Amino acid sequence: MPDPILVAVDFSSLSERTVTYAVAIAVARGVAIDLLHITSGTPASRGLSHMGATDVLEEIRREEHVHAERELDQLMERLVPQGARGRCLVEPGQPAEQVCRVAG
Repeated sequence: MPDPILVAVDFSSLSERTVTYAVAIAVARGVAIDLLHITSGTPASRGLSHMGATDVLEEIRREEHVHAERELDQLMERLVPQGARGRCLVEPGQPAEQVCRVAG
């Protein structure tokens, strides 16, 4: 099967339009759509570890990841037909770097 179309989304109305456009291409070509969202992935500050801030930052990152997964799943269900659904991916880091890495 051909490679899926990777669509990076930030949950804006523009990215939803991008998904809709990509779906038309994917359906015409018989390929799947993979959705990708990049979270900030800011590393916990070592200088704040003595104040317990590291644990707080880790919890914020976990919650951000879970929220993004939920949003991606909903976006996939709402905009992508069953036969064109691929993966929902959430990756931390710099958007341009992560999109290139995932696209491989």
